[in-house]
Amino acid sequence: MSASNRATPRVFSRFHGRPWAGAFNVVMATAVVSIAAGNAGVEALSIGLLWTAVAAFVSLAVLDLWLVRHPLAMLRRAGQPGQGFHALGFVADGCVLGVRIVGAGAVARTIAAVLLGVGWVLWLLILGAVAVEHDRRGGTQPRGEWLLTVVATEGLAILAARLAGLEHVAALRAGATAMWIAGGFAYLIVGYLLARRAASPGFGLADIGPDWWIVMGAPAIWCAAAVAVTGAHPGTPGAVAAIVAWGLASLMLIVIATADGWRARRLGVHFTPERWTMVFPLGMYSVASWTLGRSLHAGWLSELGHLWLAVALSAWAAVAFGELRHLLAASVGPSAARPGPARYPG
Repeated sequence: MSASNRATPRVFSRFHGRPWAGAFNVVMATAVVSIAAGNAGVEALSIGLLWTAVAAFVSLAVLDLWLVRHPLAMLRRAGQPGQGFHALGFVADGCVLGVRIVGAGAVARTIAAVLLGVGWVLWLLILGAVAVEHDRRGGTQPRGEWLLTVVATEGLAILAARLAGLEHVAALRAGATAMWIAGGFAYLIVGYLLARRAASPGFGLADIGPDWWIVMGAPAIWCAAAVAVTGAHPGTPGAVAAIVAWGLASLMLIVIATADGWRARRLGVHFTPERWTMVFPLGMYSVASWTLGRSLHAGWLSELGHLWLAVALSAWAAVAFGELRHLLAASVGPSAARPGPARYPG
């Protein structure tokens, strides 16, 4: 890679203050809050957030066009510690955007289908790169971001199921089912690794970053995927799976909120761009609650999804304000773009 190409990622990293792939977390968070707002009937807010997510996705993709010129280098970087799982977040972003627009007409459905196809290819390539680099470098400490594997897999399952329902394609339905099941196994494996790390003697409050909120977001999206793939009608195995996933998400919400609150009390609160990984789980919990409530004809659960929109939207606004301050500081100069107490993965 030439010196000019090496300079591009340095500028990008300095401007965003986080790993190149993790920058797209803003898209995933904004798109899912847009879906939650649409479920609650707040259409103007939902559309505004959708276009914000699209603008962020396109602008960040343009900034990353330099990577396409060196696909092998891109895959090697995707497999590096602190990068590969963030790269899976890009797959999840495309899926969440696709789910948001898939019912908006033929053109939007075509775009969603393209996002699904690209997402499936990238999912395979990134997981392959992660596996190769993991075998070559040895194990690293598991982090909450590892659960982006689940989020990306279940995002593909939901989008495939939505397209299968609209286009009546049996192969898509089968693929959605397979991805849904695979995501469940991935959650069990990564969840076990995270639990083992949390129980280790050296684990402390400083190790609980915003990405640990995905511990709650992963079962929430698995719940939404169960509804999308199986229908989760009352009394069916799909409904049981969705209820278990929603219950686990609710439990993890209490656990991670308590841990993060305790960390904030001891170490202070710093709104950094990494906080977007907290917004997505909060928005996903609203979507999962509303979706499951509709499937089970449980009005109180759908109402919880509506009410939880306020929590997700408040978190989105707070992090967006912090992001704006960060970008303004970045425009002043490199030194101002790096908030002192912030810690970024990778």
